[in-house]
Parts: sequence; structure tokens; C-alpha cells
Amino acid sequence: MSENASTPSRPRDGEGTTGAIGIVLPRLRMSMDSMPRGLKRIGKYLLENPETAVHLSMAALSRNTRCGQSTIMRFCRALGFAGFQDLKLHLAADLARHPRPDRAAEGRDTLLDGMLEAHIRALRDTRSLIEPACLRAAAARLGAARRIDIFGAGVSGLVAELLAYHLLLSGLTAQALSDPTYMLEVAHGLDRDCVAVAISASGASQDTVDMMKRAKAAGAFTIAVTNRSCTPLTASADCVLSAVTQESPVTGGAFAIATGQILLIDALISEIGQLRQTR
Repeated sequence: MSENASTPSRPRDGEGTTGAIGIVLPRLRMSMDSMPRGLKRIGKYLLENPETAVHLSMAALSRNTRCGQSTIMRFCRALGFAGFQDLKLHLAADLARHPRPDRAAEGRDTLLDGMLEAHIRALRDTRSLIEPACLRAAAARLGAARRIDIFGAGVSGLVAELLAYHLLLSGLTAQALSDPTYMLEVAHGLDRDCVAVAISASGASQDTVDMMKRAKAAGAFTIAVTNRSCTPLTASADCVLSAVTQESPVTGGAFAIATGQILLIDALISEIGQLRQTR
């Protein structure tokens, strides 16, 4: 992919230079897959060397990443920052609030300790990406929906079942679906009084994306729960809830995607309960 390819969209109002404190690294992890090659090289360096990066000049970062300073500026603006100094300010705040584990001590940690730290980091990073207004909007639509269809495949299908279970316990009409053919057929029956929730770590599962498009065309309010930004799934969603994947070489892959998604489920159910109490 060329460096002139499209870059991740800028954050919404309130998420840019004044609202991004503490969420530089989580946002970067979510955006990496959609970045062009040059920007991805800068992002990889920052993820691997954040403590070093906060002390570098733009010229030094340019040398370390083999990217021009204009590319570094494009990278900063793609994440919603005014420039490199602005990004470093927020990255420093990121590290001050949530110091990274001491790499030298990791070898002395038990396997369980390492897994625990990975889950804690995923939960903390997911929390930092939750937009209260978006969460309230999603909860309000779910709480008032005539019917809620939740779509997901593989591990995302298991998370979909968990969300449906909690919504049913809350007295709402919800069902989790994972069969592609059934998903598309059922989506035809949705309307503006319904909500469709799509859960996909990659945001690129074709069956889930097709369902989301069909649900949106039918008039349903659409919610995406995903671990990636700027994907075909988020493009079809009225509301996007972002989760961060835990980084564990032990559990890697399958269940690593679920940690942040489960936090989002708890947050949604809690918000639905609070909205009911205020009525």
C-alpha cells in the first residue's frame, strides 16, 4: 500500500488535541491495520518504544523510522493531534497514568501474572476509548427497542450470546445469531424500532458486514462492537463501541479479543439500568 493511501479518520470533536489524553496507544493499536505503510512504520515504533519516543525530536524520530518529517506530521494528524509536540504531550500523559510493565522483571513473573497484566491492560485501554455519549445513545436505543438482533461469528458469536443473555435478563427481546444465511434472512425483518448489533474483532467479516448493511437499509439502529477502526463494519454503524485486544503471546488469537468486548457489554447493561432509573 502506498503512503498516499487513505489514513484513519480523525477523532470526533472532543477526542482531538484536548480530549485524547491517556488514549494515544490504544487508539494507535486500533488504527494500525488501516494505516498506509509509512504511517504504520511510525506507529509500530511508537508502540514498541513509547518511553523513548516521548524524548525524541521529530528529526530523531524521522531517522529511527526512516520516514520523512512530513509523513510524521500526517501520522500525528491522522490520530487527531495538531503536530508531533502535541502527540508527545499526550503520549507522556499516557505513560504517566499507566506505566508499562518493567520488561526486565517480566522474566521473573509467573505465567499467570503475565496473563493477568495483559487482561488488565486490555480492560484499561478499552475503558479509555469509551465515549460516554455514544454509550448512552446505544443504551437508550437498546432499552427502547422492540427487538434486538446480535450478530457475530466464532468467538464474537460467543460474545454475542453473552450480550443477548444479559439483555434478556434485563427484560428486553434479544437474540444472538451466528449462521450467515439465517443472519441475512432475519435482518430483512428489522425496522426503525429495532436495533442490530454486530460484533466483529476485525470489522471485516463479510457475512457480518453484509448483515449490518441490510439491517441499516431496513431502518434499524446499528451498533458495531469491534477491535479495529476505519473498517467496512464501522462504516455501516450508527454507533461504534471500540474494544482493545489484550496482547498475550500465550493466549494470543482466539479469546484475546473478548476481554475488552466483555467490558463493553457490562457498560451497556449498566447504562441501560441507569437510564431506567431516571425515567
